[in-house]
Amino acid sequence: MLRRLVFVTAALLVLGCDAEVIRTDAGTTGPSDGGEEECASPRTVCGSQCVDLSSDTRHCGECNERCDDGAFCSMGACQTSCASPRTACGDACVDLATSADHCGDCGNACAADEACAMGVCSCASALTECGGACVDTQTSSGHCGECDNACGAMQICDAGSCENTVEFDCLDGVDDDGDGLTDCEDPDCEGTTRMCTCSGGAEPPPGVTPEELCESTGWSECGPCGPPPECSAASPCDYGFSCVSSECVFEPSTVFDLVVVSAEIPRPVGGGDWDTGSGPDVFASLRVGPMMESAPELTTSRLDDDYFPSWNETIIRSTSAADFRTYTRVDIWDYDLLNPNDLIGACTLTFATTSFDGSERVFTCPATAETPGWRLRLRFVQP
Repeated sequence: MLRRLVFVTAALLVLGCDAEVIRTDAGTTGPSDGGEEECASPRTVCGSQCVDLSSDTRHCGECNERCDDGAFCSMGACQTSCASPRTACGDACVDLATSADHCGDCGNACAADEACAMGVCSCASALTECGGACVDTQTSSGHCGECDNACGAMQICDAGSCENTVEFDCLDGVDDDGDGLTDCEDPDCEGTTRMCTCSGGAEPPPGVTPEELCESTGWSECGPCGPPPECSAASPCDYGFSCVSSECVFEPSTVFDLVVVSAEIPRPVGGGDWDTGSGPDVFASLRVGPMMESAPELTTSRLDDDYFPSWNETIIRSTSAADFRTYTRVDIWDYDLLNPNDLIGACTLTFATTSFDGSERVFTCPATAETPGWRLRLRFVQP
């Protein structure tokens, strides 16, 4: 058993100050001017200490009543010897049957959580010995209600019974922690993936394990048992789309920048208007919107002698997806220093809603004599 540590606090004599807080021999605290009720029985407050007036030679019978050198304090009176049934231990007369500091023999102190009864140290009242330790089975998570009855990792011991602290089972339909919320209704389950049950007794497709995710408002749509959800709080839509009833819905009013990444422009059938003896000095121009004839023509930089130009340039800024889808025209030109630029060919582009997901995509102009398999790489990004 661990030996009890006895803390002795030196008396502080400070005139005009508030009373000091003291620690008693019994482990309780109280003010130095408190009175007997501030110390655990049978001790009494004297100055800044808790003392036993029946055996303390410095405070024998009453505070500051000191016995002569060589005398004992026995039953509150200074004596030349200890009266039975008390025994001299140092300069104190103690009852070895009940003294926590001298239990059964002088110097045999009981541990802080033990009491002395009939000269034997044992667990204090309300504590139970479990595996060599004194524990409170009303609150001990390792010995809840009785020895060796350990509570679970997410439980506490309350009044000798293991109680759940969280909704630890999000499958059982039971309010595990008693807070009135069950399974995914309880925020404890948020973000938990679990099996779901198909409604109406339906079966999931062969080899498919239906799962769903706990969200703050409850269960999401039960995947393979019905139309698979495109989105959720944990799986949002790409930009340009909103999550409506588990489906990603395109928002035509969302604005984007158009980046012209690169192009593959084979020589037109019959030679076209490329410079004689060299490759084209190519650039592209684009017009967008329902009023494209009056819309500004925006161009890429010019690249010399290049049938496969790589621009990676933002050409059109902050334009709605609806305008891009209404009309987008691209013209390919051959730059001429001395003569007017040659228009090599042109085509209009059609964009699906999936084109606006930020990915680089390839768009092919309809094959004609002027545009024999032109391929343009474009990307829509949000500003």
